[in-house]
Amino acid sequence: MGGLGQFNNRYDQYGNLLVNAVGSVGNASVSLVTSPVPTYATAIGIEDGSGNLQFVSAANPLPTSATVLSVGTLGAAIPTSGNFIAASDGTDLRGLLVESSTVFNLRTGIWQGALQATVTAAHALKVDGSAVTQPTEDAADGTPGSAIPLLAIMVAGSDGTDLRALATNATGNLQVTALLSGGAVTDGSGTVATGGTSQQIFASNTSRQFLMVINPPTATELLYVNTGAAASTTAGSSYPIPIGGNLTFDSGFVPTGTVNVTAVTTGHAFIAKYS
Repeated sequence: MGGLGQFNNRYDQYGNLLVNAVGSVGNASVSLVTSPVPTYATAIGIEDGSGNLQFVSAANPLPTSATVLSVGTLGAAIPTSGNFIAASDGTDLRGLLVESSTVFNLRTGIWQGALQATVTAAHALKVDGSAVTQPTEDAADGTPGSAIPLLAIMVAGSDGTDLRALATNATGNLQVTALLSGGAVTDGSGTVATGGTSQQIFASNTSRQFLMVINPPTATELLYVNTGAAASTTAGSSYPIPIGGNLTFDSGFVPTGTVNVTAVTTGHAFIAKYS
């Protein structure tokens, strides 16, 4: 082909036209790491299920799915995978250690500042800086029937505000102080109104701490006393007090029910007091 304005076109062996591109060729949405963000971006699309391409957007998000193999459910089988756990040494991240590839116990240490406690080859924990491994058991412990321990633990109690040690005498006997409450004594002395018939001399009293009934030495017969029920000269459920004797409750147990007396003879005198 000739003539003015004509060019000789070049073709490859397959008949394709060969051309020279003038200028630069590149992807304006591509940039190097640490370089400025590109001024353009490449659109991402997904197939919408009907064979058509749709842009990814807020209304048409890119579907993602993931399975975390290290997450399990309480009571279910242990997960097949696990997360690597680490902690900070104050500056850097450090992974937690287990004892070995066959012993999976978590390694731990006891520290005082920058000093770590030592465990000896015999698996004894050293609790001080000496070369002697100190015992960690309680030297005050003993076994019933065995020798008395060399050491003892002081036992104390509260006085309501402060701690007070229990007191013993020189031989180790515990000293106990009995706190006796005092107060007014109520008198119920009198005479039997009707021989053979129970009569109440004291009503029930849950605060009663002392009770005494006396058959006077001037009496000529037994006096019968019962608490919480009627007194009787024949039923066998009453306390028979001999002439000049007494029935007294003043420690440990003091009955709080009604107190009743009787005697065979009308006018039998008695002495009765409580507090």
